[in-house]
Amino acid sequence: MEKSRYELVSQVGLSEPRVLHLRNLINILLNYVDFENEGKIVKVDGFSIKNMKEWLINLPTSEFIPYMESISGECSCRCKFCFEKGNPIPVSIPMQTVRKNITIDDIKYREKYYNPLEKKSLFSICSAQKEIFCNGNVLEIYKYLRDRYPKELIRMLTSGIGLNQRNISELEYLKPLIISVSINSSNLEKRKSIMKDNHPEIALNSLKILKDKKIIFVGTIVENEEFDEEYLDIEKTIKYIAKYDPYYIKVYPFGYTKFYEEREKRKINYNYKIRYKKIFDFIYNIRTKINVPILMDPLMYKDLEIKNSIEGVVKNSPAYHIGFKIRDKILKINDNNILSNFHAKHILMKYEEYFFNDMKKYQELKILIEREGNKIEFDLGKELKKLRDKDMYPYFSEGYFQNPYELPLGLYLPYPYSYSMLKNIYDFIVSNKSTAPLFITSELMYDVFKETIEKTEYFNNIDLEIIKAKNYFWGGNICISDLMTVDDYIKTIREHIKNTKKKPDLIIIPSSAFNVWKKDLKGESIFRLEYQLGIKIEILKVNAF
Repeated sequence: MEKSRYELVSQVGLSEPRVLHLRNLINILLNYVDFENEGKIVKVDGFSIKNMKEWLINLPTSEFIPYMESISGECSCRCKFCFEKGNPIPVSIPMQTVRKNITIDDIKYREKYYNPLEKKSLFSICSAQKEIFCNGNVLEIYKYLRDRYPKELIRMLTSGIGLNQRNISELEYLKPLIISVSINSSNLEKRKSIMKDNHPEIALNSLKILKDKKIIFVGTIVENEEFDEEYLDIEKTIKYIAKYDPYYIKVYPFGYTKFYEEREKRKINYNYKIRYKKIFDFIYNIRTKINVPILMDPLMYKDLEIKNSIEGVVKNSPAYHIGFKIRDKILKINDNNILSNFHAKHILMKYEEYFFNDMKKYQELKILIEREGNKIEFDLGKELKKLRDKDMYPYFSEGYFQNPYELPLGLYLPYPYSYSMLKNIYDFIVSNKSTAPLFITSELMYDVFKETIEKTEYFNNIDLEIIKAKNYFWGGNICISDLMTVDDYIKTIREHIKNTKKKPDLIIIPSSAFNVWKKDLKGESIFRLEYQLGIKIEILKVNAF
């Protein structure tokens, strides 16, 4: 019999709910029987799964590395903004919980059941994102993975505590890899205060070393409400990160839930509409001053309103060398009149593959843009071959086989909704012969989504009602669909029916709050909506909403 490795059911259950079902059945059985060993009653506090080949799940791709479990079970920092603080099980594992760090033996065990041809593997273990360098064997583990899977991209997420000169030198062997470094403040004392990082200089000094070693990285910043009301520290931090040529910089607005008692006790006055608009305006304006794409997560409202506008250019990318600039408006690609940034990105991703994989055959790629009222045409097809001899870091570097992020040819083209997604909504309504359809979006996305629907010809003769759901479960200032729960939707729909005296015959909900088992973060099934409400539910496939 194989050596067992035990995990908390609460960690496993979100990705493999059948384990929860087994636990519940065993608990029912234990109400009626005792188990004995050598004549003594024993306490049953766990169980082993048999026939692991029966527990394989489908993977989106045939790659192994992206679908491994977390490398580390510990966290070295105690960030003030940590979204895990106070969150209840099974939604997350408390940050003070130390889970066993994985070993190479654990990975080998998982590999036994990995089938790249059928795209199948063991289910993952759900746990909070923790610090990879808290696992003392992290470099040994990644070297093993690199030898086994030489072309797969390794993505590392770190606070930077382990990114000293020696470790970064060893990371060179792991290319292709991209590292997301949580910087948060370029001020030593502020970073120390925000993150409880006793050696903030390690992370701040790491960016120059990563650049010198041509290791592609991104820098991240979480807005802090305590001492940066005018975003002066964020601006300094953005400029500091930009000096070392990141692929891009990502900024996260300050967020908290009702479970974080410290913030609840302070009764923070946070009007998300005012606060989000303020930081989004700040980022939108600073983009023109920084030679690095600056992204927001969630997507900023100004990006949701943008049509055909380039909002960032990766340094030394094909787009950068050819001369594209922020706020250029793409009008045409070859013979295609461009309708949106999504349309432009969809076309350009094909040329991204050409650039990385097949440079022998010339492919025409002419892009017509508008810049400050003037029209300019770029002939990228002729130029792409010449660019491979140029310094292309951080877009591309020796040891990399693909663009690590979907910024085609180095262009950041934010878009709120694809036309195919809007068409899917229309198809749901038509196929269900709905006369009273209801779409539920988030508080953050409501205004822009409603305006998009009103301007889309699909819905000219359809009375699609749009309402916003509230994040009752999380509370605080959470206002996105990704963190909605089944109970949030049920409460929202019942209140809507009560207030309007009108019952929809079809409800359309974004998929972003649910896993492959159609369960939310509490483990509740979306199908409970249909059961309790007696209304047909359609799930719209989206990445985020």
